[in-house]
Amino acid sequence: MRHAAEQTTEKRLSPALIAVIVVLVLALAGAVGGIAYLAKAGEQTAELEQRAEQTEIPETPEVPDSTVEDTPDETLIIDNPVDFDALREEAPNTMGWLYVPNTNINQAVMQHPEDNSFYLTHNEAGEAFDPGAAFIELYNSPEFTDSVTVVYGHNWEPAEQQFYTLHRFQEDEFFDDNELFYIYAPGHIYTYKIVSAFTTDNSHILATYDFTNPDHFASFEDWIAAPESIDVHTREVEMDENSRIVVLSTCNTGAIEQYSRYLVCGVMIDDTSTK
Repeated sequence: MRHAAEQTTEKRLSPALIAVIVVLVLALAGAVGGIAYLAKAGEQTAELEQRAEQTEIPETPEVPDSTVEDTPDETLIIDNPVDFDALREEAPNTMGWLYVPNTNINQAVMQHPEDNSFYLTHNEAGEAFDPGAAFIELYNSPEFTDSVTVVYGHNWEPAEQQFYTLHRFQEDEFFDDNELFYIYAPGHIYTYKIVSAFTTDNSHILATYDFTNPDHFASFEDWIAAPESIDVHTREVEMDENSRIVVLSTCNTGAIEQYSRYLVCGVMIDDTSTK
């Protein structure tokens, strides 16, 4: 009987104390996880910065003198600052190089041969990488020759990498002062004049429009010239049925993150041949 009485009088932890211990354990686990995440983010951000530094892009891309008469003389064809042969040794799916002046966007553009979502979670070398890489989908030509090409990139906040600084175009002064972006491809430097930047829903552009249909393409041009949306900035840029448009697409933050995209739309105004 004494033994039974002793069992019933053993001290037990109160529910309140148990709850406190559980909260402390979860908080500690969260802190450890947060530190690990920040460390990983720091490493990945440093890798992004290192890759950008390895490819030097001039602040104002060189173009031939427009006063020189057309000639087959190859000495007048400029060098491409991007060494695609060397780049493809490490990253064989590299299709181009995107440079947006006065942002941190200075990086390769990828296209996976089978999986459109691959570069959401992998770097240019194909390694698992949270910030992903800039990429185009299989809907688009790898030569950037389609009527509309969409280039995707993460809104990667740590160190303002990937397409995070695309949101600078939401500022009036920045949009007004920065009209151009560039895509380097083997044998070409494509120059694009920005016609608009705005927030829209997350509809898939290349699945929504049939750009082989002239009416669909004209409708798209009308839309980006005067979007009925929020965060809208536009400028007058001539477009017609032969225009080639590149849309830079990234996600937003906050309450609208899951339902919207931020787009910067450029119309090609120059195609410079390179060696």
